[in-house]
Amino acid sequence: MPTTDALLTVSGLCVTFAGMAHPAVHDVEFQLPAGGSLALVGESGSGKTATALAVLRLLPATTHLAGSIRLLGTEMLSASPKTLQRMRGGAVGMVFQEPMTSLNPLHRAGRQIAEAISLHQALSPAQVRRRVEALLEQVGLSPRHAESYPHQLSGGQRQRVMLAMALANDPQLLIADEPTTALDVATQEGIVQLLQDVRARTGMAVLFITHDLGLARRLADEVVVLRRGQVVERGPVAQIFSRPTHPYTQELLRPLPAAPLSTPGESVLLEAEGIGVHVSMGGFWRRRSRTLLEDVHLRLREGESLAVVGESGSGKTTLALALTRLVPATGSVRLLGADFFALQGQSLRRARRHMQMVFQDPFASLNPRMSVEEIVAEGLGVHTNLSAGERQRRVAAALAAVELPEDILHRFPHEFSGGQRQRIAVARALVLEPKVLLLDEPTSALDRSTQIQMVELLRALQERLRLAMVFITHDLVLARALCHSLLVLHQGRAVESGPFAEVIAAPRHSATQTLLRAASCV
Repeated sequence: MPTTDALLTVSGLCVTFAGMAHPAVHDVEFQLPAGGSLALVGESGSGKTATALAVLRLLPATTHLAGSIRLLGTEMLSASPKTLQRMRGGAVGMVFQEPMTSLNPLHRAGRQIAEAISLHQALSPAQVRRRVEALLEQVGLSPRHAESYPHQLSGGQRQRVMLAMALANDPQLLIADEPTTALDVATQEGIVQLLQDVRARTGMAVLFITHDLGLARRLADEVVVLRRGQVVERGPVAQIFSRPTHPYTQELLRPLPAAPLSTPGESVLLEAEGIGVHVSMGGFWRRRSRTLLEDVHLRLREGESLAVVGESGSGKTTLALALTRLVPATGSVRLLGADFFALQGQSLRRARRHMQMVFQDPFASLNPRMSVEEIVAEGLGVHTNLSAGERQRRVAAALAAVELPEDILHRFPHEFSGGQRQRIAVARALVLEPKVLLLDEPTSALDRSTQIQMVELLRALQERLRLAMVFITHDLVLARALCHSLLVLHQGRAVESGPFAEVIAAPRHSATQTLLRAASCV
């Protein structure tokens, strides 16, 4: 039953977008007391963000809202524009998922924080300036960052600026929509600690929107689990994690295996020595070289997986691009015993089929104008001289390997979920029957339940096909289930490597220790 002392009470909320026959959010109910912390948890499309935006009436005007949202004693669904303006950025602050698109690229950070203050407080320019500096220091930034434009700041710094704007008017409620999703694991840890500190210092209530159960466990007192727009489970965080009752929550909390499925063979499929990547920067008269990667070594046997981990900018993706000759690199790479860097022409084309890559974003890596059949078969036209019938057989086999039915052949990427698109991307790589698979953050754009399914698929594929895999990731929990060995990159250098279990049991380098602290459940 609703209580009268709740800061936020949502009752029977239904959200129906224009043109939709059914509500995107249906009969959602929860309460958030003053000073409390509640996490809305669920996969993409579950209604988390729609629910949070409905609280401040930030959804498009054509959206139909029903039910009740009482915030600080005000019924938000019937609130006047003046009341909404007072609430937004005043009594309630909001931090959005992607600060690069939320901040104005034409204005300095300090000006944007100052605007948030001036909308709700009548202060002199000097007072506003002092308040901006105090807010920047409160979120762990220097006052000099007030002069920076958004593009001059890192992802973590931009998120801290967003938080400073949200805190500008001492809100009673902070709504944080996936505040760490776009950040690397070390930066995520910094934002989590900052949110914990701010809440402890100010006593404000916090509504978190996340698909990350680990984040919910650390930051929330209560958890509401959403699926397909409906609440499937709610309760104190300890209860949800120790005794989940709904099958969907149980699936989200299902632990991954603690070791890979396959046993590596003896034959070495990929060996890299002294890999370096250097790029020229500067103007016409004066150019300088910048090192992106330096002196990296790795060795992969049949059926073996290597996890390459590190913060953003550490060189993980650059390493994958260097190994596949998609960027110029120094050093040497031997693929199936051949000097891969020395190959040219037809010899290089024939060798490429043995090492294929799966990219991070399944929404960007598939051509939207091509059917599934055309996408998966594309490589066969380049690398083989198969008959039409044999090509169809290989495409069908690749789709079957990733557990997709043949009846999707004539459909297009926009018709599929993120997880299905990534399976199509894996099928495109497998159709050439490679020996080595490079996967660049293949799960980072997916929900947790879909991530687990993808890792289990990769485990099964490796066991059956004896693939060697390079798994680029920031998620050590997923990596542990798939990888035999671990390579840690920091500022373009390999700072630690070895068997996975040994490295995480006794990490020597501070970069590895930081990654492990962030992945506290490893």
